[in-house]
Amino acid sequence: MMLPALSLIAGAMLAFPLVYVARRRSPERALGIYAVGLVVAALIYVGFAAFGGASARWVAFETVGVVGFGAISWVGLRRGAVLLGAGWAGHVLWDVLLHLGDAPGAAYTPAAYPWLCLSFDLIVAGAVLTQRHGARSSFGNGRTLAIATLAIVTQSVAVGGQGLEAWFGAWTLNLSKSTYVPGPPPYSRARYVIEPWSDGLPPGDSRGVKVTYDMVYPRGGTTHLEWIGKFDGMPYQLQGVDEYVTYTYRRIDDRTYEVLVRIDDRPAASSKVALSADGKTMTTTTAGRDASGRAVTTTTVYEKRP
Repeated sequence: MMLPALSLIAGAMLAFPLVYVARRRSPERALGIYAVGLVVAALIYVGFAAFGGASARWVAFETVGVVGFGAISWVGLRRGAVLLGAGWAGHVLWDVLLHLGDAPGAAYTPAAYPWLCLSFDLIVAGAVLTQRHGARSSFGNGRTLAIATLAIVTQSVAVGGQGLEAWFGAWTLNLSKSTYVPGPPPYSRARYVIEPWSDGLPPGDSRGVKVTYDMVYPRGGTTHLEWIGKFDGMPYQLQGVDEYVTYTYRRIDDRTYEVLVRIDDRPAASSKVALSADGKTMTTTTAGRDASGRAVTTTTVYEKRP
């Protein structure tokens, strides 16, 4: 009993530094760390088989495991942390069913290692899945789409020199002219203040923009967000939320723009904005999915206020 207990403790002690390092990185880099770790965990068993006297059949079997867990890691990096977390949880079964106690792989695996790996895998799996839920659940359909709308409004300011001043000022959401499918509207009021941002260049050369965004939810809660960036094809992060949210922008024509919103480096929503001829109204169409995977489409109308 002493060996399993000590091994479980050792596995936990090794897992926590990995989780600590990953949590100090951006979410997409953290997933990369977890993905590489899963492949390494599978490779270790190949080493035990190759140098522990296992038959060629078992070496090949462990190698197939590396390929399988490698595929899960590769797909998990692109589809999200749930699959990657499931891969780490699946490696627990790999430990227990193939290498622990009287399992076939126990003949060439050090007795302490499956116990160590079991606790290590469980802690990392929990860290991966917790990271995913923290990144997604606070948005739901309303906040994801609200952030997408903010990105589109700011993109509009990147129009060249024509009428640039028309974009600066306060823009207010007109709920009566806006539609949400499915409803209801995620907030009761929303207001943007858009202003030029100096990045150290003379005012005429700077293309930076600062947007201050305030919204009120139906039950009275409020959110304050700020976005500062340029429209140079590079992602810029939204400030005011714990999640890692970036925007990427593309000009369609003089009065139409498209933006891709990414949360934890995964696409969350895409939007288009159209500016009215008199420069007093912006209409945005946003498509995305909420936390449960339902398709969400909104058409929002913003009006410039004195």
